[in-house]
Amino acid sequence: MKKNIREVLQNEEISLSDLFNLFYEKRKIMLVTVFAVVFLGLLKSCTSPKEYESIAIKLSEAKTDQNEMGQLGGLAGLAGINLSSVNGGNNITSFSPDLYPKLLSSKPFLLDLINEEFFFVSMNKKMTLKDYYLEERPGDIVTKAIEFFAGIPHLVTSIFDSEPEFSAVLGENKEPSAEKFLIITPQEEYVIAKIKEKIKIESEERIITLSVRMPEPMIAAEFNNIVFDKILDYVSSYKIGKQKNSLVFIEESTKEAEEKFKRSQINLASFRDSNQGIISQRVRTKEEQLEAEFNLSFEIYSTLKQELENSKIELKRETPVFSTFEEAIVPNRPSNSSPIKIILISIFGGLFLGLVVVMGLLLRDYIKL
Repeated sequence: MKKNIREVLQNEEISLSDLFNLFYEKRKIMLVTVFAVVFLGLLKSCTSPKEYESIAIKLSEAKTDQNEMGQLGGLAGLAGINLSSVNGGNNITSFSPDLYPKLLSSKPFLLDLINEEFFFVSMNKKMTLKDYYLEERPGDIVTKAIEFFAGIPHLVTSIFDSEPEFSAVLGENKEPSAEKFLIITPQEEYVIAKIKEKIKIESEERIITLSVRMPEPMIAAEFNNIVFDKILDYVSSYKIGKQKNSLVFIEESTKEAEEKFKRSQINLASFRDSNQGIISQRVRTKEEQLEAEFNLSFEIYSTLKQELENSKIELKRETPVFSTFEEAIVPNRPSNSSPIKIILISIFGGLFLGLVVVMGLLLRDYIKL
């Protein structure tokens, strides 16, 4: 005798066989769900545009410790340069490789990438990534259908919306104001979201792996190099920007000190030339004053000159250096998932979805009884 869901759950001990019978009665729903998910998975796979993945592996070079600098430290000491201040005098904030994924997710960074230009063999012309994704709108039928139906409410509301267009809102006031902000159009938002999906970076200790997926193999390898170069530029600017500002200030101060030193040197020499053979306490006092000014200006100039050399060495030491383990390789075949893998994933996904549907139906039956 078959039991309903309420009778099964009201027993003091729930029988696994009774639960199995309840699910077995709904087996058709499970099968339909599995077949539907597998069909959608295969449809998505067959209609997805081909993508090629290029991977590059870099090694972040570690800094050389001052104790390991050997003869360089001795030579620097002879030159009057204190490498201890170079090694620990300035606290430069580093940009950790763990933050690279955050950098690749930032819209300003991606906005710069979408304007990169490539030659598309499939279209036989050169165009930016932004123009390509806006013209082609690559994607599978399933995703496009979902996006279409999801966008219907927005389409309906936009028909009755009287708000002005984006370009009209800007009007003629396109000059940059005192405030810093970024204006991104809806079209750019779409392309940025697409490009963000195509880039992946991972860091493990000093090993950095960058993978890029693009619609053509050569573009994938080229884009991989461009992305990493831009990462390096950003990290370098972030890391040595403060040091550069300090270097500029020291250079300007050194020039001023050099001019004062030369003036005091000329003043002292001129005074001595014009007062040779004159024995006077006033003349001697004036000469001592000029000598004191000369010594002071020389001391300041010498100190700033040393600090300038220290800052230049520090700037070179703080510049990030990467060695290449594996160059970006032009892929030979698409990286899209194989049909067998998609079928297996779809079967498990269909079974899970079917179980959820059946449990929902059993819950409905329990409430009705």
